[in-house]
Amino acid sequence: MGLIRRRLLACATTGAIALVAVITVPGPPTSAAAEDSCTQELRAVATDIDETLTTSDAEWLLSILDPKHDAAERSSAAEVFRAYAERGYRIVYVTARPDGLRLPSGATTRAATLAWLEAHDFPTDPGSTYLYQAPDVLSALLPRGYKASVVEALEDDGYTVDFAYGNALTDFQAFLDAGIPKDRVFSIGKYAGWRGTNGIGGGTYDTHLAAHMPAVEPVCDPVTFPTEPATCPAVAYDDLFAWILEELLGIPPKPHTLACH
Repeated sequence: MGLIRRRLLACATTGAIALVAVITVPGPPTSAAAEDSCTQELRAVATDIDETLTTSDAEWLLSILDPKHDAAERSSAAEVFRAYAERGYRIVYVTARPDGLRLPSGATTRAATLAWLEAHDFPTDPGSTYLYQAPDVLSALLPRGYKASVVEALEDDGYTVDFAYGNALTDFQAFLDAGIPKDRVFSIGKYAGWRGTNGIGGGTYDTHLAAHMPAVEPVCDPVTFPTEPATCPAVAYDDLFAWILEELLGIPPKPHTLACH
């Protein structure tokens, strides 16, 4: 069983409610296969989701309003991250989508996010991919510190985050804050190339897939290790209204048991 480290990411007090976020980071494996130092390499790629993998932030909002809406993906995005996974890299999805929120469709934001990733053929294997969502409203609205803390927690637990992808200034700032070099922070969208980050032009990953991925060396002997499930919030929200009551007025919703991924 992997070493688990829990880190306090944020604590925001709203009225009578104190919101505390806990992050669980899978540690190095202790299986017999891990005795070979080669297989112990914990190399990762971090990426935002909205307007980084999708074409705009509006796609997520449309998905909330209409559960049948399939958020548009940037061309070749899934191929890029499958190529990383095939080379042995862990894929870390780090998004400002609030965790524990139940959408009008009845699905949680986590379930809806995973369903979209799977439907678009992004890597979602639980042994080598991790999904981190904003643990509270403050982190959702101001995600720079939360996203930097995710990368720092991974690094503290032995991972090397070699590359990172984003579209927003808070993405770039978070990854740079966590120590990822500018030339390994890939920026897409209207801020492509912001302050020396590695810009991806054209709004798609087509050229990036062809130019960048052949130069990415594989992690030696990539294997899938058993990991602990991610820590979920203690409460899921019945609907958006209940979420607002909880965050703004301190009225607790009816608790539910959440399935983690």
